[in-house]
Amino acid sequence: MGLWDSCVPDDSQIVFARGLPLAGLIQHIREVNREVICSGEANGWAWVVHPMANPEADDWDMAGHLPASRGGVEVVEFVTDPCSAKAHAPQFSYARDGRWILHFSLDDVEQRVGDNPDYLSPELLAAGVIGPDAWNEDDDDEAYERAEEDIVRVITAFFQLPSPPLSTTVEAAP
Repeated sequence: MGLWDSCVPDDSQIVFARGLPLAGLIQHIREVNREVICSGEANGWAWVVHPMANPEADDWDMAGHLPASRGGVEVVEFVTDPCSAKAHAPQFSYARDGRWILHFSLDDVEQRVGDNPDYLSPELLAAGVIGPDAWNEDDDDEAYERAEEDIVRVITAFFQLPSPPLSTTVEAAP
């Protein structure tokens, strides 16, 4: 996503956690066998950017962050600009207290899953990214990119996430 260009390379994930300190989030990232690219804390959220896969360990799956959400912790996760050859589209997930509340592909926001797939529906509808005014496959690439940016803005505003780009708050991981 263009919104994350400041420190988020292609084929990476950005994970936000509320209720878990940055050191705990970094420990979780290392437990799922990923390197921290950059990290920080803002607006009550700890955040880490890490590669989507770990080719050195022959681990090509996206890292799962559901375990980090146990004990009342909230986790918001974006998979950004993944390689389409690997069949991964940009994705969003929200977990809380060890449960997936909402997950969807930014390529198909109408197909939302989780314990509460309508969790953000009023906000997504108001932004015109779902419903009758939503982007569709007949629209051009520019319209698709705007829709993707609108989805990220809705999520960022709803959860009061640190606003992209994160370059002003980037800290090297310990």
